Amino acid sequence: MGFLSSYDGTEIVDVSDLVGADAGTWTVTVKKSLTNKDYLLAKQYLSRVISGKSVPDIAGHQRELVVAAVVDWNLTDASDNPLPVFPVDAKRKSIERLPEQVFTRIYRHVNDANSDRTEDEDATFPQRADAVNDEGNDLGSAGIEALLAQESPLGETGA
Repeated sequence: MGFLSSYDGTEIVDVSDLVGADAGTWTVTVKKSLTNKDYLLAKQYLSRVISGKSVPDIAGHQRELVVAAVVDWNLTDASDNPLPVFPVDAKRKSIERLPEQVFTRIYRHVNDANSDRTEDEDATFPQRADAVNDEGNDLGSAGIEALLAQESPLGETGA
């Protein structure tokens, strides 16, 4: 099993309870993990410049993360026609039509799933003691020796 295969797969987000008790089962299938490319596309919304001023579009950023994450669903419009998920522009329009509480449920799941390392990730990729800063944040281990050897603003080296 290769490294990236640890991040493959999908998860189900159940939104049935947001519709009502007798409304049936409504689910959204999302990627287990988003890629760096997914985040780069979404981050474009955080650095918009309008009339010379930086104006972050937080809602656009969140929407693009959901667009990147959603791979399938059984959601339908008021006439019971499936909301399209392909091509991506149709999926984006479908997501824009979702009730806010449904969108928020999906976004929170995606955001939570892509935030911190899981117990499985910790077991698969153990954290090096010297790859953690004073707040306990994982700095990763790639190039940590170079980082530790750098001179601090106080003229001290980290090593």
